[in-house]
Amino acid sequence: YLVAKGFVVMVPTRVGYWETYGDFDPEQSGLCNSMRVEPMSIAASDQVLATLEFAKMLPYVDTSRWIVAGVSVGGLAAVATVGRYPKGLLGGINFAGGAGGNPDTSPGRPCSPNQIASYWGGLAKNPTVPMLWLYWQNDKYWGEDNPKNWHKAWTDGGGKAEFKSFSPAGENDLNSA
Repeated sequence: YLVAKGFVVMVPTRVGYWETYGDFDPEQSGLCNSMRVEPMSIAASDQVLATLEFAKMLPYVDTSRWIVAGVSVGGLAAVATVGRYPKGLLGGINFAGGAGGNPDTSPGRPCSPNQIASYWGGLAKNPTVPMLWLYWQNDKYWGEDNPKNWHKAWTDGGGKAEFKSFSPAGENDLNSA
């Protein structure tokens, strides 16, 4: 869809684990009740910004106007990237972003949801570009209320974001867990 609209689409893959990243594994964010969201978010956002730097070397890419989008931890990375307000960024899309969810052992109850709210609320004071946040009511990773709380923290912190909550979709039904 985006390519058909004239966008160049680049999909950075988050860095590997331990040996391929170094001494810090960005996916190791601590214990569930004391998850460290910021280091993981920044590491994932660094990959987005590294992709932007690579794109600057491509003659067919206009990096003076770009958007960031991501799903799950990619959505977390999109929010973190918007919070860093890099040059040329026009906006961001957060598709069901978050961290610490486990649909098998604690459906709808992610680790340290207040930590994410606090981090995003503090991060929201700097960016000026708008975001679109898309979540589903039957999300087994985050539940229905956590994303609303995260969005409220973002907007209360000064960030601009439209929140869309979609009806239950597919097998991601909290009631069947």
